[in-house]
Amino acid sequence: MEYNIRQKQEIRKIDWSGQLELFPVTAKAVMEEIDLTPAMGTILYEKTFLSFDPAAKGELTPAEVAELEFVGTLFVSGVNLDFIEKMLDELEPPYCYSIHDSYWEWRTNRWHSLPTPPSPESVVEAYIQEKFFDGDALPLVELKDKIEDMLYRLGDQQQIHAE
Repeated sequence: MEYNIRQKQEIRKIDWSGQLELFPVTAKAVMEEIDLTPAMGTILYEKTFLSFDPAAKGELTPAEVAELEFVGTLFVSGVNLDFIEKMLDELEPPYCYSIHDSYWEWRTNRWHSLPTPPSPESVVEAYIQEKFFDGDALPLVELKDKIEDMLYRLGDQQQIHAE
């Protein structure tokens, strides 16, 4: 696959619309967690890498937590400000991306999102269909027996709890 270096990057932003925090998170707590000093947080804001000054901010929204973790982690990991600018150049600010499911590919100088893992249900469905189309009944019978055994045990447990 060819990449256009000037093309906007396709990594998933975190969608925080309508999500409330159960426990308030402060900028100070996030900075301490990632080992970012308040002075450095202010510099990241002044360089427009952050949409807010974490040194002057109290509680953060979930989007601001993601933004501070994403940008702050780049700096504390040893990336210099000039290269952070290059890394963020093709992303849309504010940089509310997950540092946990995004990665920088050094070979192509591009951001990527880790693939979303399939649901357990879709994995089981794919396995069942694969065995069906292979005409391999034995693994399906064994799976059916295991499921019936688990359902039987589950029924026994529910009956015990009902008594």
